Amino acid sequence: MLSEIYEQHDAEFVDRYFVSRRRLELAVVMERLNTTGYHHSWQILPEVDGLKNTEIVSFVTSTGNHNEYLLWERIIPSARTWMKYLAHNFVIVEDTMILRFALRHCLNRETAHYSVFECRNEATYLLSRKCSDEYYGWRGPCCKVDDAMNFLVNEEPRLFSEIKFMIHADDDTYWRVDQLMAFLAAVDKAGLDRYPIIGNAQDSSPGNMGVWHINNCKEIMAAGWFQPMLLNHAALERLKIPSASYGLMDTCRNFDVTHDVGMEVYAWLMQFHHLWIPKVEINGEHHGSSVFKPDLVAVHAIKHDDADRCHNGEEKMWPNDLRYQQHLVVGCGDIDTSAPFHDPKRVADMYDAYRYFRDHGKRMSFGKAGSYGFVERKVVYDPEPESTSPETTTKRKRLIRHILSNDDLRHVGSDNRFEGLPVETAVIPNTFYIGGYETTAHFKKNNITGSSWKEFTLNDCKVHGKVSRHRSLRERT
Repeated sequence: MLSEIYEQHDAEFVDRYFVSRRRLELAVVMERLNTTGYHHSWQILPEVDGLKNTEIVSFVTSTGNHNEYLLWERIIPSARTWMKYLAHNFVIVEDTMILRFALRHCLNRETAHYSVFECRNEATYLLSRKCSDEYYGWRGPCCKVDDAMNFLVNEEPRLFSEIKFMIHADDDTYWRVDQLMAFLAAVDKAGLDRYPIIGNAQDSSPGNMGVWHINNCKEIMAAGWFQPMLLNHAALERLKIPSASYGLMDTCRNFDVTHDVGMEVYAWLMQFHHLWIPKVEINGEHHGSSVFKPDLVAVHAIKHDDADRCHNGEEKMWPNDLRYQQHLVVGCGDIDTSAPFHDPKRVADMYDAYRYFRDHGKRMSFGKAGSYGFVERKVVYDPEPESTSPETTTKRKRLIRHILSNDDLRHVGSDNRFEGLPVETAVIPNTFYIGGYETTAHFKKNNITGSSWKEFTLNDCKVHGKVSRHRSLRERT
């Protein structure tokens, strides 16, 4: 095994990489000794506003490409900062020899489709046997998002039964876990459990009809790009059959897109309801720490700068003693701090984000009408269940059966759907139905969420779609 790795990679790189993993193990042991009262860091936030930490699962898709730099510079710093405040963290990467060896200190188990490495004080790594190391497109990230959904809903039934929300993000996204949990708790309290919900950073209003860089296919309702992304339990239930068939992978291939745009089409096919994840800084131009604001829930494009690497140290003015020291730690930044000479104004890393929000982060209040996407709407609730015990004092969450449109309100008295139940006013997250798929011939011929997956191609659009020759996947990035 080692000889194969040394043949593929520079020997100095391999030695430093393996030593760094041992250094990380020692560091997390010391952290546990110095943290009193908590076996795991996430137990500092066992629940927020009634939502348990264990009811959320986080997935991050990454790649072992680029000589494992993304593991050093994104995944490990994430594990040392925001990830440690969540109970369930999974990182999906392709299955390679060097990753297996790097994760040798973790507990390994095999499932039907994955090698699972459970690492103390890190994420659990899912090594995909199906997906490639490509940075964009259907073979890489689209396949890995399918991996995430399939693993949760089909291969981990016990975990899935406890989960209310799944979040997914690329490996350069920083989550403020306490504020994320406060937001999800407000969504949970709203009683939308019946609705299959997908969330992203686009505000809650339908976008344009059609798909980026596709001519025609105007019946597809755009709901923004889904990076980062949120799915509730009802949406995940609907994905059991499609994810087992890697339906997102098919969709990305057919529309020549990567996962963020592919999920836009997929959400339309699944007939989801859209939800806005408020205060996400997309940081499309990859600015440094200037994008940090006290009231953010997440920030994208948080990563190390190439200039922070200690490779070619003489060229980059690294003193020999510092260069040697960096060989013993994760990447070219220390386990708990940024690299020497690091300039957060140029490129902000996970440690910069951690320190900023620790010192300046604002506590946000969710669930109030007119704030962070919550609105007053007319709704019909399920009937209150009869209590089986007079001693029961726990207040049950009321579930919304219908969110009423203006047209619904005009016909409440004659609409049998409402069964004489009263119309009430509720404060809920503003949502909209990602509709239109139910009008297509593809829908009438197939039951893609109930019996078997059938991919939707450009030729299934009412007017056959065509990939624009003027805009490529690489151009978008």
